[in-house]
Amino acid sequence: MEILKKKEGINNNDEEIVILGETISYGIAQGKAFFYEATNPLLKSNNQPFSIEEEKNKIMNAIEKLRNNIGELLSKNAMILTEESLEILDIYRLIIEDTMFEQELFKFIESGKTAFEATECIAKKLGKKISVDAFWKTRFYDMQYLLKKLRYFINEEQIEEPSEFNITPIILIASYLCPADLLYYYQYKRIVGLVLKDKSHTSHTAIVAKSLRIPTLGNIHLTKNLCKNLMRLLIDANSSTLYIKPAQSTISKFQKKIANIKNKDDDFPVQTITKDNIKIELYINANMKEDLDILKHPCLNGVGLFRTEILLMLPNISTDFHTQVEQYKQIFDEAGKKPVIFRTLDVSNDKDAKAFSNSLPAKHLPEIQKDSLKNVTQYSRHLALATQTKEILFSRHDFLKTQIRALLKARTLSIYPNDDINILIPMISEVVELKAYQRIIENEGKYLMTQNPSIMNQVKIGIMLEIPSITYHIDTISEIVDFVAIGTNDLFQFFFATDREGNNSKSYQDVLSPTFLGFIGKLVDQLHSHSIATHVCGEMTADPLMAMALLSLGARKLSVSRSSVLKIAKMINSLPLNLLSLYMMPFRNGPRELYVPAKNQYKNSVYVQDMLQNFAKKYEVAI
Repeated sequence: MEILKKKEGINNNDEEIVILGETISYGIAQGKAFFYEATNPLLKSNNQPFSIEEEKNKIMNAIEKLRNNIGELLSKNAMILTEESLEILDIYRLIIEDTMFEQELFKFIESGKTAFEATECIAKKLGKKISVDAFWKTRFYDMQYLLKKLRYFINEEQIEEPSEFNITPIILIASYLCPADLLYYYQYKRIVGLVLKDKSHTSHTAIVAKSLRIPTLGNIHLTKNLCKNLMRLLIDANSSTLYIKPAQSTISKFQKKIANIKNKDDDFPVQTITKDNIKIELYINANMKEDLDILKHPCLNGVGLFRTEILLMLPNISTDFHTQVEQYKQIFDEAGKKPVIFRTLDVSNDKDAKAFSNSLPAKHLPEIQKDSLKNVTQYSRHLALATQTKEILFSRHDFLKTQIRALLKARTLSIYPNDDINILIPMISEVVELKAYQRIIENEGKYLMTQNPSIMNQVKIGIMLEIPSITYHIDTISEIVDFVAIGTNDLFQFFFATDREGNNSKSYQDVLSPTFLGFIGKLVDQLHSHSIATHVCGEMTADPLMAMALLSLGARKLSVSRSSVLKIAKMINSLPLNLLSLYMMPFRNGPRELYVPAKNQYKNSVYVQDMLQNFAKKYEVAI
């Protein structure tokens, strides 16, 4: 961090301190400082003999309570978080559901430890692992959070709201804060800003903070010598600046901006059309029926991505045929005449295969050799968790048949039974896989043709472009699919062979990399040349600056998180797109090498960001 202004003897007067950090989530906020300090329940002294079976029961009961607690956390926040944030939270469920986690705890109990002590032994074991194992380094704080919660449940203690939260609003200060703790504090509706020591834009907490639209600064290490609890703070994340004890003149400067932001939060435009009259279609990403109430706004064209696996992971939702039909019918009815694109079950990427194992018998698709099938281990980012069973992606044959049939049946029962059924297939890497899916869809359609002879005419098939290999087969897939969705999250990960969850992402390898932008630009042009309807979804569409880059590369359909709709709509309506397209034309023609000073030779993406920010400032684009 860099202190821009600090007067000598600052702790004895009210002179403001100005600190420059790094923006993680844009916005402006003011509130009282509150230092986050992780607290742990204390071991209750017990010198009495204990039963191993009783201690195991304590562990099992605590895990069950924790499972319900995490399920409630997921369902409560499914409407406001982006897909990537929900996947991050789902890590907790994966750990809890992993039998290895329970067995490890049992081993320590069998060696003479109490249930509480077993959790402490696991924590110490993890502490040793993080120095030598990169995987557990990224999971360490997630595990610490779960172990802490387990101790509370073992002790049967209640976690009370911090007394400081009687003061509102709060700007939370933390060296590290796990995503679940951020949501825990957020539920009190008093956090307006976040200051982190971590500077990673790809950390779990950073991604969740963006989803919640919490102005967040990183690379700031505040001590209580510099800032104390309940001290007045102002965050201007738009210019990466933190003000400690801001002067009245500073507060006045930002009050109008803050008021304007609040007043316009529900000011949805009627349409999304650029300043030079280019129509942009705006869709939402959704996880459950309750997300769809936002479709009442005329600027939204429909649902560009409905994640069925998240719907089926929610508590008390069954995966059987009749339950799925009812769920999908409700979604069709809620959306009305606006289209919904349903992504079929995606467990190859971030989801735990074991969550569905009872519903997914191991049967393989016809005419595909077992050796050629993708194993879940190839793509999972949760290798040590989600791939314990070594299950094969296409072994979900029976479940996929059930899901397709349920989608078709639900449409026939909906209030608009003759409208389209949009089915989006994830994780396609080869044409043979697409043809296999197509055969399943056609076969399932035959079951319903006696009731609705035209049902297959209503089916529109699309694929997610997220594995680079399939982009070499656009000519072939154009004869099969009706639309595609470019999934920028996974496409970026596989393009650079990087770990989006880790904190080791380099600035020259992020989504504004000239190489990656050039790749997307060529891909969009190729898809349009084949007249394939093309959506873009992923975290890029949720950020106004990144969405600007996508539009300049030819994207005309964006599917965005519910929480990002308003800011993306405002950006579109204030954007002179033709000018921006000329500005970004070098990226349309292929990867562009920017001139970068030698000392910053690995920061090409930073310069792209500066280019876009300068354009937005010059032409008054709302970002």
